[in-house]
Order: sequence, then structure tokens, then C-alpha cells
Amino acid sequence: MKTFRLFAGCLMAVICLGMLSACDDDEEVTNSSIAGLWETTHSQGWEVYEGVRDEWNETLSESDRVMLQLNEDGTMQMWEKANESYREEGRYELNGNRLMLHYAEDDTFVIKSFDGNTMQLETSESDYYELTTFERR
Repeated sequence: MKTFRLFAGCLMAVICLGMLSACDDDEEVTNSSIAGLWETTHSQGWEVYEGVRDEWNETLSESDRVMLQLNEDGTMQMWEKANESYREEGRYELNGNRLMLHYAEDDTFVIKSFDGNTMQLETSESDYYELTTFERR
């Protein structure tokens, strides 16, 4: 039993060190570091509709991309790249690794990675999961 506990403890230490080293590559996310124009470039995830699970993992075409403007003062705009005439406006807030967008809907994303030029946002519900990659423009 002691051997198992020692093994489990060592395994947890290795996992924690691996997670810490993975976090070192990411910058701290603040309003000033996240401010700017972002464009969706990749999406992967799944959705369950009427009992059928649909999965995807794709680079987004120009017509499917979304633009997201985040300003240092906490305001934001979002629009489809193919249709710039209609823009959602609202506010955003950061709370740790959570990015909350407040516009016609309220969406909360987990910031999975952020290096200043690329960020990955994750959202999920019981029947939906998506990881979206954004690149700074």
C-alpha cells in the first residue's frame, strides 16, 4: 500500500510539473493584453442533436470566420467577416481564465491558451462542445 501511495504521489508530482510547464508559454491575460482585433481560424467540437452526435475539426473558410474586437475599456464588437454590415456590440469581462461576452446573449468561454497572437476559447454545455482558435489581426 505504501508503494502505491508513493507511486501515486510521484505520478501527481509529474503531472503537476507538466501542467506548470505548459502554462509558462502562455501570457497572463489582461484587458490590455487581450485588446485588439481577433479572427476565428479553426473550430473543433461536437454537438448532439436529436440523439445524433455530429463532430467537426476544421479550418474555417473566409465566409465562415467571425471577427471579434475587444477594447481595453471592456467594450466589444463581433461580426461575421462575410457580413460586416451587422455588428453585435456589448461588453466583455475577464475573470481568471474566463472570458465573458455580454451582448444580445451572454456567452462564457474558458481561455485554454493565450500567447498574445493566438488564443483558444472553449465553450461547452451538456449537448455541445467547441474549441475555437482566434488569431490577432
